[in-house]
Amino acid sequence: MNLDFQDEEGPFGFLRLRVRAGYATPLFPDEPLFRTFRERNLIVHLWPYLRLYVDFLTAQMGLPRLVLPAWKV
Repeated sequence: MNLDFQDEEGPFGFLRLRVRAGYATPLFPDEPLFRTFRERNLIVHLWPYLRLYVDFLTAQMGLPRLVLPAWKV
């Protein structure tokens, strides 16, 4: 996720976030099933963590807290 911050005077900061997820399963799904899982489920699982990081980091930077909206399926 890339977030660029700017005000009326122009850009003044940015956040670059990368989140990694690991799943454990005894049987790896075939490629079509994994592609569907990746495209539909991963963002639902990772979005709450991205929201938390953005909120926390903007507050730590002394900026107004930026709370991203909930992901709606």
